[in-house]
Amino acid sequence: MIESSNEKTGTKRHVSTDTREHIKDTLLLMLKTSHFRTIRITALCREAHIARGTFYLYYNTIDDLLEDIINDSLQLINSMTPKEKQGSLKKLQIMLNQTGDEELPKDSSLFPPCHKYLELEKYRFLVKDADVAPIIAQKIHQYESPKIVPVLMKELNMKQDEAELLFKFIVNGSSSVNRSLLELKENEWYRLQKKILQFILGGLKCDQWS
Repeated sequence: MIESSNEKTGTKRHVSTDTREHIKDTLLLMLKTSHFRTIRITALCREAHIARGTFYLYYNTIDDLLEDIINDSLQLINSMTPKEKQGSLKKLQIMLNQTGDEELPKDSSLFPPCHKYLELEKYRFLVKDADVAPIIAQKIHQYESPKIVPVLMKELNMKQDEAELLFKFIVNGSSSVNRSLLELKENEWYRLQKKILQFILGGLKCDQWS
């Protein structure tokens, strides 16, 4: 009896996960043709062929759903970067200085999340939505602050509030530029991202950091 009960629990969990992923995929599909703030839960449920009650089993609002999607995208980015290289601005600057433009796509694991977002085929179009893009930038700042802010404080002799403000400026500025880069061919936006990162890191003098 215990084995049978466990099997049912496992099946229920599998169905629950499938439904949640289906809801997320449906919103992503709708966002390719509609602005986020114009999408209503009723229309989403109709597109997903689910009842409104099913939606509310997983999310309270459509904003909660969007946040879940963005969290998925950032976890994917995090998995693309080896742990020992995460948050290393000095290693990033060295890599950029030693890597030719044509080699960048093969060696982009060190790129920061706001730049690496363009590599995510499933999610990168989200930065084009004027309501979604700031939320992505805010989430990136939230995810990366614990790694980057202490480094800025140490290497630039900054107070915490100063380092947080500087990092917010870098994230928001880079994220804003990404909306324009999305219209370019892949090799061109890699080249321009390299220039932008070299400008930022050169200003911070990361090559002189410990």
